[in-house]
Amino acid sequence: MNTLAGSLWLASVLASCTDGTGMMADAGVDDVDVPPDMTLPNCSGTASFSAIRRQILPNCEGYGCHLSAPYAGELNLTAASAYTSLVGPLAKAAPMLQRVQPGAPLASFLWRKLDNQLPRDSTQGVPMPVGAENFWTPLSAEQRALVYCWIVAGAENN
Repeated sequence: MNTLAGSLWLASVLASCTDGTGMMADAGVDDVDVPPDMTLPNCSGTASFSAIRRQILPNCEGYGCHLSAPYAGELNLTAASAYTSLVGPLAKAAPMLQRVQPGAPLASFLWRKLDNQLPRDSTQGVPMPVGAENFWTPLSAEQRALVYCWIVAGAENN
């Protein structure tokens, strides 16, 4: 098959997989891979942003991602900017979502990144944090609970 014919064949196959708008039928926010053992944490106690700074943000330094310029996704998690960069602004990879929407972890892009609730087509990036060899390294259950409960409690700068 020559290159032109092969390209036309591939285009026709891909077109048959769309929903009529040119988008892949299975692409979108509702199309996520959620590991079966990732359950939502129970919130009992207090979660603070100072605890997030100490226990979570150091995980965001890998490969110079968010703690040194240029900041991946324009997300600056240095001490001076972390809170204002996280709470309220829209995510660059998912402009319909706030990075952190106070009181709503499931609507927060940060939670989706940490919990791997992302579209399979990678349009919203990859799960975080990324560890050795660029593989997703999920947070511990305690770390997940800290982030989730902090957002549920209103994502205060405390």
